[in-house]
Amino acid sequence: AAQSQFRRWLDRPTSKSALLFVAGGLSGAVAKTATAPLERAKIISQAGETASFWRIMHDVVRVEGVKGLWRGNTANVIRVIPNKGVLLMCSDMYKTAVQNALPCCGDATVS
Repeated sequence: AAQSQFRRWLDRPTSKSALLFVAGGLSGAVAKTATAPLERAKIISQAGETASFWRIMHDVVRVEGVKGLWRGNTANVIRVIPNKGVLLMCSDMYKTAVQNALPCCGDATVS
């Protein structure tokens, strides 16, 4: 009963869009947070630091602590949440539109 109620809720376009927006935003935030130390080292390197990647990472941890590897991540996450949320939501909307516009393709999948 609860599953069919959820299915009916999910079949509403606004509910599905909202769910896709949240899922896309959350996945983007997780991905940005996971790669934040790499991004931080890249930015330091672009600012003129000539040391190796590992030296830069070591210096950041020595001077700022482990939290320093994620410095600036909040701004990146705030930027990426709406970006990836809209991207996933629109991607699904386009997929549905193409499937509805081309009924002649039968069982062909659009991914």
